[in-house]
Amino acid sequence: MASKDVNYRGKMLAEKISESIHVADHDPSMALYRLQEHIHKVSPALVNVKYSNYRANAAIQNSCCDLDLCKETLEQMNKASGTFDRVHDLLKNAMFYKQQLNYETTRAADNKS
Repeated sequence: MASKDVNYRGKMLAEKISESIHVADHDPSMALYRLQEHIHKVSPALVNVKYSNYRANAAIQNSCCDLDLCKETLEQMNKASGTFDRVHDLLKNAMFYKQQLNYETTRAADNKS
């Protein structure tokens, strides 16, 4: 099935090429006119594809910049994790010392009474 389709398309393409060469050989002005028609017909679609590619390229560039910024942020967070660990340890120590002070304060108040 696919082979028949490929053969048909190949035959049609060969006929179009043959016709184009025949027209260019026998009537160059007609060949140039057909070429101009083809260019005018195809140009708007090519321009649309060109601008579509520009937009896609801009979106890709923006995504790459976003990824770079995310990567830098993650690297900075990894560098800061040591600092956060030290702050966490200091907070645990501070809570422990506060509990000891509260215990000593309540114990001293109980001894006075």
